[in-house]
Amino acid sequence: MIDNLSIKRGIDVKREIKIEGMDCMHCVMSIESALNAMEGVKAKVNLKKGIAVVKSDAGVTDHQLMSKINGLGYHAVSVSVKKGLW
Repeated sequence: MIDNLSIKRGIDVKREIKIEGMDCMHCVMSIESALNAMEGVKAKVNLKKGIAVVKSDAGVTDHQLMSKINGLGYHAVSVSVKKGLW
């Protein structure tokens, strides 16, 4: 859980989202485009690993990210917070 102090300071959060249903580079581009269109979000999708690595403002929730992916017809299975460099 991210506290309100983190949100106020604009601390970035790095997440890894497991995605099912991606078959090709078109899938990758669709998901990346949709996530990157969200305010405060930078995303890279890896087809081979079936994941999206997302760096976002602390105010962006897991639910918002998963809803965006699910709305495209893919299945966001899980989200885990990652530490380390982008």
